Amino acid sequence: MSDQTPNPNDMNNAIINQWTQDELDHMNLFEAFNFDNHGQRFGLHPIYRLPLLALSGSLVGGVSGMMYGYQLGGLKYLAMNAHRMPTDRNGWFYYHKRKNFVCLKDSFVTGFRQAAKVGLLVGTLFSLEAYFDYARGTIDFANTMMATTISGWIYANAYQLSSYQAKSLVKRGAGVGLLLGLLQDASNYLIGNDVWYLRVFFGINPRLSRKLS
Repeated sequence: MSDQTPNPNDMNNAIINQWTQDELDHMNLFEAFNFDNHGQRFGLHPIYRLPLLALSGSLVGGVSGMMYGYQLGGLKYLAMNAHRMPTDRNGWFYYHKRKNFVCLKDSFVTGFRQAAKVGLLVGTLFSLEAYFDYARGTIDFANTMMATTISGWIYANAYQLSSYQAKSLVKRGAGVGLLLGLLQDASNYLIGNDVWYLRVFFGINPRLSRKLS
């Protein structure tokens, strides 16, 4: 870190930017990573956070989709072969061998589809959240609520749900957004970030002082 600290009375934007760049140039990789992520949701800048969340959503959606696809494939195979069930041991052996192949194929197909859908939905949701964080210049639950509400509206229109179903989905999205946003605000407070409404309305300042040295 540089030992020369600019005089606040003489500082302008150019000096601040140059001083900040000089500080960054002297940081090691870990310090620069912490500086870049300071004050962000989950302690991660959107550049890192969004791909991780989308990937996590894809993994969860893929695993659940594979499980569902395997079960559904078994039911379909049973329905297709109910009129010609095996009558001997060899027949049952090949029946189950073929069934396992069909179920695995259906599980992978359904898993990939579900992974793409969930990954896209999660990526869209948290990208909207990050955009509102940037546009409003503050990080709080309101941005999460707006992101989940808009995501619910997009989902309802994409699948052409009825007006009643769309309204219900949007309302549930707002409720989920409120809960998720408050949980994120609590997480931000615990890791030492400033939660503005706690400070303004309740006088609760950040619990940790995270200064780079």
